[in-house]
Amino acid sequence: MSEVSGVEGLPLPSNARQRRLFVGIAIDDAVQAQCEAIALRLERSGVRAKLVVPQNYHLTLFFFGNVAEERVASIDAALRAAAARHRAFTITLDRIGAFPHERKPRIIFLGSRGIEAAYRALARDVQAACERLGFTSENDAIPHVTLARVPERTRTALPALDVTPLRVSVAAIMLFESLPHEGRTRYDVRSTFALSVPI
Repeated sequence: MSEVSGVEGLPLPSNARQRRLFVGIAIDDAVQAQCEAIALRLERSGVRAKLVVPQNYHLTLFFFGNVAEERVASIDAALRAAAARHRAFTITLDRIGAFPHERKPRIIFLGSRGIEAAYRALARDVQAACERLGFTSENDAIPHVTLARVPERTRTALPALDVTPLRVSVAAIMLFESLPHEGRTRYDVRSTFALSVPI
């Protein structure tokens, strides 16, 4: 029977039920609309890219990849405990950037010129909680909302666009599942964990 690598080097049987999961922060409809308007400005400026559908806008805190179903309960418990150690806050999104760099972008995002201490603390706590379960991720603590993905053949320098700063309220973290949907990917919220330290 074929196997795929599991967490901590443990093999998983090929028929094991798996979920493609990540931890993130949802954004509300008003901010979604503003992000979409910025993405459309990018498109009108000549950027040839595949725009992310507004329903998929979010800020990623930790990416798991494929996870066996039986591990989800322990992930939920770890995230609930991490969220309980933090209070609600807001984060400002005020610049357009790109990965790996703006000269030849692969991912175009709306991000922050400065990273709020509250966001950095939450991101580090979530990462540590997930790593204690044996997971690893290449995610960093740079807050950003992915707006578009640029195919290799159309990658050119990112145009300079000013954006009006957007304020995102962060009162909870979510465990998302990535699912195929009509030729695209859909992100469903599996669990929500409130930041419960009183303000």
